[in-house]
Parts: sequence; C-alpha cells; structure tokens
Amino acid sequence: MNISRLDHTQAARLARLAAANQTTAGKEPASAAGAPPHAPPKNADSVEISSTAARLSQLSQIDDIRMDVVDSVRQGIAEGTYETDEKVDAAIEAIIRDLV
Repeated sequence: MNISRLDHTQAARLARLAAANQTTAGKEPASAAGAPPHAPPKNADSVEISSTAARLSQLSQIDDIRMDVVDSVRQGIAEGTYETDEKVDAAIEAIIRDLV
C-alpha cells in the first residue's frame, strides 16, 4: 500500500492504533492451544508508527482549518481589498473628519 499523504483524521487513527499497540505490547497474549502462555503467537502482526505520523496525529488536537476562509483572506490581502478593523476604523475616522 502506498500512502503519500495523511489527513489529520487518518493520522489520529494511526496514533490511536499505535497507542493501543503500545498498551497491549507488554501484555502476554492469550495462550494458543498447547502453547506456553509466554510464547508469541505464530505470524504475529506488528505496527510501527514513524515519528512523522506521530507528529501528524497531533493535528487532530487542533481545530479544523477552514481553508476556504484562509484562501479568501489571502486573496483579499493580495488584491488589497482585505478589510481589517484598523482599515475600517481609519475609514470611519476619515468620514467623520470630512463631515465636520
């Protein structure tokens, strides 16, 4: 399987799997028929999470980013049409000065 990009939901899922794997890693598996209780099961699967995936899982702890709003603000700044509170206040003050 080729994974090129993980979104924060997928990264969080991987982190939960890794945490579950770590909490069960120290526990002894249920004994198979006739096998000693300390013997690992045959063909046991394992999962290792890279440090990058672990860092990506931290993204699930922050609020979702509304990229439509971010893109709109970036476009407004680039075009010089983005209105900040400072710009609105300056415009109101200019109008008041013109009226007085």
